[in-house]
Amino acid sequence: MSRNDIIQMAREAGCDEIYVSNVLMGIHFKPKSLERFFHMAQAAERESMIKQGWRQCAKGQRTTQFCGMVEKAVQEEREACIDIVAIHGGSVEIESAIRARGNQ
Repeated sequence: MSRNDIIQMAREAGCDEIYVSNVLMGIHFKPKSLERFFHMAQAAERESMIKQGWRQCAKGQRTTQFCGMVEKAVQEEREACIDIVAIHGGSVEIESAIRARGNQ
């Protein structure tokens, strides 16, 4: 998250005062504004991690980037299978069945 992102988020959260120089940055919050800022920053970080492929593979497991990579590889393989079926004149029902497995 860039400095500008943080400043924008602080303004949206309703901070009291922002001090910015080339080296330092200070943001003063009232308690409710600080809580809003915290939740906004948390959501932004979670969204960033999801875009990078971070997932929790199963309940109780730690969050890792590998699950997202596996999900992407499985999706790409599924699409390749659909392409192969289409190239060899397979039926639309087979393609639909392959797609349906990905929605389970």
